[in-house]
Formats: sequence, C-alpha cells, structure tokens
Amino acid sequence: MRVKRTTVYLCQLKDITVLFPGDIHRLAEFILDCSEADRINDITHQSNIRHSKPTLHGLAKHFAELTQVHVPNVMKKLEVRKR
Repeated sequence: MRVKRTTVYLCQLKDITVLFPGDIHRLAEFILDCSEADRINDITHQSNIRHSKPTLHGLAKHFAELTQVHVPNVMKKLEVRKR
C-alpha cells in the first residue's frame, strides 16, 4: 500500500517540541541545508544520482538516532502537522 505524500513546510515544524522548544525545526533545517548542498554538489560534478526529498519519517529517524528517543514517540509529535 502506497502512502499518500503530503508536503510539509519547514515553518509547520516550528512549534513542535520533543525534548526542547524548536528541536525538530532546527534539525529539519539542518537536514534540508545538507540536502540542498548535496544537490548542488551533484550538479557541479555532473552526477546522475537522484536524491529523494527528506521525509517526516526520515526526520524522526535522524532525531531518534541523535537523542535516543524512540521513533514512534517522535512520529506522534509529527502526526499533528500532517493535517
């Protein structure tokens, strides 16, 4: 079963708190910056590799790896923003 993709904007993550205010937003901003830098690097080096855009689940996994908070707990906080 395919999950319907919904665009979530960075500003929608500003008010989410898992450990401290703005933690998810700050991490998402960093991941997006890294993703953009990677895309620019690929263009510069004429790479044919396509990178997918970051997802909420991917963001939750990164957050969990860094903080030892379980992914389902992070996803519960992010579910609010899917409306």
